[in-house]
Amino acid sequence: MQITALLGQALLAVSAIAAPVVEDLGKSGIGQRLNPRHLTKPNVLVSLLDTVVPENSSIVASPDSASNDKHTVYSDNWGGAVHLSPPSGSKFTAVSARMTVPKATLPNDGSTQSSASASAWVGIDGSTYTKAILQTGIDLTVDASGAVEYTAWYEWYPDYAYDWTGLEIHAGDELEMSVEATSPNEGTAVINNLSTGQRVSKTLSAPQADATLAGQNAEWIVEKYLYNGQPVRLANFGSVHFTDLRAETSGAGVLNAAGAEMITLTQNGNVVAQAKSPSPTELDVTYVGP
Repeated sequence: MQITALLGQALLAVSAIAAPVVEDLGKSGIGQRLNPRHLTKPNVLVSLLDTVVPENSSIVASPDSASNDKHTVYSDNWGGAVHLSPPSGSKFTAVSARMTVPKATLPNDGSTQSSASASAWVGIDGSTYTKAILQTGIDLTVDASGAVEYTAWYEWYPDYAYDWTGLEIHAGDELEMSVEATSPNEGTAVINNLSTGQRVSKTLSAPQADATLAGQNAEWIVEKYLYNGQPVRLANFGSVHFTDLRAETSGAGVLNAAGAEMITLTQNGNVVAQAKSPSPTELDVTYVGP
């Protein structure tokens, strides 16, 4: 009896040692990657001299007093709007917007690839400060049959994106997306589907020691992201309409699109998407490619 009891205690002790450690799923980190295919890349600017601008383009290369746009720059992977620095030496602490989910289609670009994709997101850093980006958004992926898959995700670059669970996305849904930096190495990401009532939230931490946030940039972006290390074939996403744009700062109040830099997305030297702010709280990113 005593031997049996001792054996039982030993087995319990071994089981306790071998028991798996349950990680906090509210924090991103190595081993928790749910969407290893998606990786954001910091803003890659290209020269206007290397870009073919359509004759009917509304792009301006200098400030336009009649619009809310600061000026336009050209990027190999981003289209949208960015504040390059907050005023008065403060930091950007939160960025948010609403958007209506568009229906993507395959582009008429002559490619033999069977699918195409694009992502739309809000984020902090990644333009002039490229060590980290705290962001959340959605991917729109269309296959050869025309079927579209919508994937919602959150990411703290340079880590990969992680899929949200418990959140369904459909064309026409109205989403509210936000990120907040509570410190340089910790923050939150939230997506609220206003059409379905579903809401998801995560606490995130910097994936590595040199990936802390600086609060230098605030962004509302449509991106040609990386899939398994390669740029995706950009889907025809129609127009992404961001509303209720907010960029909160640590000491200078709340900014919107007024004065933001407009980013034109290019591909192989051609303009494929243009950004324009029809009002201080709105941003339209429109596909004009291939």
